[in-house]
Amino acid sequence: MEMKPREIADRYQRKGVSIKILAELNGCEVEDIKEVLKMQGIEIPEKQKKAKTAAVQQDTAQAYP
Repeated sequence: MEMKPREIADRYQRKGVSIKILAELNGCEVEDIKEVLKMQGIEIPEKQKKAKTAAVQQDTAQAYP
């Protein structure tokens, strides 16, 4: 990795750089960046798509019992 863990965390939190871009800049996998962020105490939100899909499924189930 090119950046130190603290710098990765700073760019992610304060500057809003995406995990994918951080991985590209550091020449590593997205999972490696996620692990560094977790070690720095940063919670990574799960994709909102999953939550939205679950809400749609719940609404559909209620509408068509």
